Amino acid sequence: MSEQYGWSDTTKGAINSAFYIGYTLTNLVGGYLASSWSAKQVLGAGVVIWSIFTITTPIAAGASLPVLLGNRALMGGGEGVTFPCVQNIVKFWCPADVRSRALALIYSGGQLGTIVALVTAPLIIQNWGWPAVFEVYGSLGLLWIVAWQRLVSETPPAPAITAVAARPAVQQDQHQQQQQQQQQSQPAASSTEPDSMQLLQQQQQQQQQQKSLSALPRIQDIPWKSFFTNRAFIALLLTHSSFGVGHYVCLSWLPTYYNQEFGVNVQQSALLSVLPWFVTILVSNSSGWIADGLANSGRLSMTNTRKLLQTIGSVGPALALLYLATAHNNPGELEMGEAVAALTATLALGGFQSAGFAANHQDISSRYAAVLFGITNALSSLMGTCSVYATGLILDASHSWSLVFELVAAFYLVGAAAFVTMASAEQQFE
Repeated sequence: MSEQYGWSDTTKGAINSAFYIGYTLTNLVGGYLASSWSAKQVLGAGVVIWSIFTITTPIAAGASLPVLLGNRALMGGGEGVTFPCVQNIVKFWCPADVRSRALALIYSGGQLGTIVALVTAPLIIQNWGWPAVFEVYGSLGLLWIVAWQRLVSETPPAPAITAVAARPAVQQDQHQQQQQQQQQSQPAASSTEPDSMQLLQQQQQQQQQQKSLSALPRIQDIPWKSFFTNRAFIALLLTHSSFGVGHYVCLSWLPTYYNQEFGVNVQQSALLSVLPWFVTILVSNSSGWIADGLANSGRLSMTNTRKLLQTIGSVGPALALLYLATAHNNPGELEMGEAVAALTATLALGGFQSAGFAANHQDISSRYAAVLFGITNALSSLMGTCSVYATGLILDASHSWSLVFELVAAFYLVGAAAFVTMASAEQQFE
């Protein structure tokens, strides 16, 4: 596609960044809409929008660069509501003691999608041309939405709610704790009360709890000032932003890196890019189980568990990138296998962040988790947008991948420092 239209690295960076501009803007409203209206419907609408504008990408590219940039921004706008909606759905479907592994599994779906795209896109291009990539992927999105609307509900059915309420959990939301305290302060139910009546009361209590969690105040009543003056939230904001820089640079530029530095073709570079994301899926899901295991066993508090995993997830990638940057400063010494190993380590170790900052929004506020994630993901996307575009500028001006890797590593280290010094897993805004 870039060869057909003769795009420079700067132009490619601008095209990638256009997507993230739309993505950033809808994060800001997606969290509130998911909480105040319907996460299921907001996410469904987002999928329809991004699928349509995926299909129309070849037409937009043939029209003009401004039209393509607008198309990409609208596609990003559809996708921007995804993770805020996920936060709102998870708070209902997943009890707190398994939430880390649930979120890690969901996040790894994006990594799996990256792998599928990297493997199948070259094959589609080879057989049907590059426009078919957008047409196939967009059509799959429209097919997916049919299953989503038919099979998925906003909240669990009443029997599932009761089953969750009956299970022991080390980690519980503050709303759940308050509900239990209220129950304990009331006279015990008569021993002669029928089991069916007890079950009905329990279901009603859980349904009332759901209403409490979902009844978000008016937008002007949300404690915005408290968010931005809270140390735990500031830590989340800085760490998520640092993640955005590294993640989006790798997502957007890895195939180009392999092509420019080692002369591999599009299909080969795509296959080389698969390995890091595959290992990341394994690490990301493992980190969720590790986090729940450590916290539920009492060996570490949830706060220290989050800090430990986030430190690995930030410092590890920074060290791998600094190693790669150093190797690039010694011409002729870097082998392709060495570069693949370093970049695999960068993304794989970053997978620990799934149980670090990425699960922390639910810790500090189940009630406002979707709104909080929308804010932090918006800034992360903005930083990612700037970094993707800046990478193109750096490469056009200096052709220095070393400088790119050093800058990304610096952002990772800033995120680690912020999280270790200020983060908390205690409820902040209930």
